[in-house]
Amino acid sequence: MDITIFLVAVGLSAVTVVADSMLKKATIIKPGTEVVILVLLGALIFGLTAFGWFRVLQKIELLNAAVIYTLSYIILIALVSIFYFKERLLAIELLALIMAIASMVILYRFH
Repeated sequence: MDITIFLVAVGLSAVTVVADSMLKKATIIKPGTEVVILVLLGALIFGLTAFGWFRVLQKIELLNAAVIYTLSYIILIALVSIFYFKERLLAIELLALIMAIASMVILYRFH
């Protein structure tokens, strides 16, 4: 697997995390115009990432793309949850994150 495609896929996951963070923020702020803007912007970002995934899927198999997306998304969303939303991470969740990182290393290393 080409490292560039791998990095693009991880980048697209990061953009999706930004969109999800906007939606999460919209759920915790006072209702109003800002909520509508955050929801619409989050939805727009989700839609725009489809173009990037179209290009990625031209280069790698769907299964590999799904694994890269899912694992990088989980890791990145956990970081946002902890550092931006100040949510707590349980020990079992930390173990799961470590296992996710290990599986991504294995996927890339032995593919």
